[in-house]
Amino acid sequence: THVVQTVMLDHVFVNPVVIAQSPTFNEGEPAIVRISNVTATSFDIQIVEPTRIDRTTGDGDNPVDNDPIGPGSLLNNGTHIAETVSFIVMEAGTHVLENGTRIEVGTIVTDNTTDSGGYVTHDLGANFAGTPAILTQIQTINGTTVNSSNPGNGTPSLFVKTRTRNTSGDSFQVTMEMEERFTGSMPTAETIGYI
Repeated sequence: THVVQTVMLDHVFVNPVVIAQSPTFNEGEPAIVRISNVTATSFDIQIVEPTRIDRTTGDGDNPVDNDPIGPGSLLNNGTHIAETVSFIVMEAGTHVLENGTRIEVGTIVTDNTTDSGGYVTHDLGANFAGTPAILTQIQTINGTTVNSSNPGNGTPSLFVKTRTRNTSGDSFQVTMEMEERFTGSMPTAETIGYI
């Protein structure tokens, strides 16, 4: 749900990286999964919707007629019903599975967004023979807040996700993408985890 929940881990990690994506579709509003407070034994998880929803009929949200998105868009009330989310937690570093498959796990700290600073190139230490699959997830909530009572205050919402491109055997590029109504860089750098 939109309420922060703490997930307790069955294993004690030294430097864990959490990837949690693809919530189920129990509610029709757009939503992403946010992770925060990653520790050796737990992490927090929540479902986040954008602060504004561009539609003309609603479910109890308040229409915002002077919204830059356009008349009739709705201010999101911040709630979301329960969804099921799959996650994986791995120790940072390079790992080799029994079948020889190599996995690299790590973090990148950046305040770059698609609107400011662009993509950050990250070199992979494992030097993969082919193009690896890259999964990314923001691990922190340092510079974002939900403030539906004052949506025009310029503070980016929790609705921030990662974007990747140009993946090769030795590097990939990553950045953060905020919801459309916010532009510029993040007010504070965030940590992005990758597997």
